[in-house]
Amino acid sequence: MAQEINPPKTLFNMEEFVSKNIRDIMANRTCRQCANRQVWNNDTARNVQICTARRSARTASGYARCRVDQPACILFELKQK
Repeated sequence: MAQEINPPKTLFNMEEFVSKNIRDIMANRTCRQCANRQVWNNDTARNVQICTARRSARTASGYARCRVDQPACILFELKQK
């Protein structure tokens, strides 16, 4: 008699944490529309777009760089007009 082995349960299931409402809200959102985005000038001809909601150990500012055309992340907050 072979005993049936169940697959191990995962620690996190993203379906539990991300509701369909959040996916619908963020469907057409980009980092350009986020309140956490800041523009920094690094004394060169180009500006650096950073996200103050995400930390990074790779940048001198301590914040993650972002591109304004990339899809919004889970930390998205709509910019107030």
